[in-house]
Amino acid sequence: DMNGYFKLEKIPVGRQTFKVIFVGYTAITLAEVIVSSGKELVLNIEMEESVVQMKTFEVTTTDKAGAINEMASGSVRTFNTEETERYAGSRGDPARMASNFAGVQGSDDSRNDVVIRGNSPIGLLWRIDGVNIPNPNHFATPGTTGGPVSMLNDKTLATSDFYTGAFPAEYGNSIAGVFDLKMRNGNSEKNEFTAQFGFLGTEILAEGPINKTDHSSYLISFRYSSLELFSKMNIKIGTDAIPNYLDGAFKLNFPTKLGTFAIFGIGGKSNIDIIVSKDTTPTQQLYGDQNRDQYFATNMATIGVSHIYQINASSYTHLTIATSIANTNAQDLLVKRDSGSYRVASINPVLGYNFTEQKVSLSFTYSKKYSAKNSMKLGIYADEYFENLLDTNYNLVTNHWDNREDYKGSTYLLQPFIQWQYKPTDDLTFNAGIHGMYFQESNSKSI
Repeated sequence: DMNGYFKLEKIPVGRQTFKVIFVGYTAITLAEVIVSSGKELVLNIEMEESVVQMKTFEVTTTDKAGAINEMASGSVRTFNTEETERYAGSRGDPARMASNFAGVQGSDDSRNDVVIRGNSPIGLLWRIDGVNIPNPNHFATPGTTGGPVSMLNDKTLATSDFYTGAFPAEYGNSIAGVFDLKMRNGNSEKNEFTAQFGFLGTEILAEGPINKTDHSSYLISFRYSSLELFSKMNIKIGTDAIPNYLDGAFKLNFPTKLGTFAIFGIGGKSNIDIIVSKDTTPTQQLYGDQNRDQYFATNMATIGVSHIYQINASSYTHLTIATSIANTNAQDLLVKRDSGSYRVASINPVLGYNFTEQKVSLSFTYSKKYSAKNSMKLGIYADEYFENLLDTNYNLVTNHWDNREDYKGSTYLLQPFIQWQYKPTDDLTFNAGIHGMYFQESNSKSI
């Protein structure tokens, strides 16, 4: 219809290729899209205006659509949900999937850290629906951007961008790579429910219309650790240290005459207890130390509201306000045993830390297309941090607790940007941009 909503019926199940053509726009090909029975496929397609306009023309396309962010020229790879499930060893995780790309290397099978062109994975930026988010992984240690299990459910993601370098000016505070993720909208015509049982998690997903007339929709997912279910059913998995985790995501989408409003959220919690003091005979633990009871837990959540407003045919604004929290806490107890037997003689705390970071984020962008050849985008990202960081260690020599880190306070980070794109032809693109940063805690500035 005139708003761009479309529906294709009686498409055969299996892998299909969709080609979208409209006069005056560059054709788009969506290859290897899986059409399954019992569940409708929702495709969100954005077309780019063609610079050269002719009465008759021939378009040759590849099997990849362009980047979602049209300001990106190189070092960007667009991926979709189907790709995160196709690559061997990806486990439905975008980070593990990205390790198959050129110039990208994973750390090892136990974690999904991404090493891009030799850069530290700490320099990776995670962004979802316009705001920067904390590390979206279970069992994440402070200061890292990866973990053993991802909180991201690939079934809730739309086509997204992964950058390995040459970032557009809107991305800052990152030197390694960027995951710019988009959450998809739910089916606006039909209620659908899916469930899946797998080794890494047991999950359910529901989506459907809130109001069919205005195409508003909901999408909700929930996932729970399958290993914890095995443990509750007394199924042995080789260790008593069971990783417990759960995560979920949702998005409510409301198209209106005043723009499109969306409420979205993602979060998860995880913990693992490695307890050796209950052993009555020497055992070989798969994880942890032989003389310590270890308790480790993480929590992360982000919730936000976004608004996209179409000012006119050539410009629009995107405003997102979100809040997030990330917490990691651990405690180690030293277990001493009698030399002549395996009896526990004493249990003493020797380590404990609790890191909590709360953040309020605002992002605002204004995009303007002056012609088929010239377009501009400007905006600002503002984050206010509330930190509560405590790391203590018991010194066995002095028999005192040492505070390796003890900080409580707040600060903010501002990141304005402006970028321009000029396309003299469809095959030649010039990008220019300026990104600035100001960090209040250290009064540091950079451009």
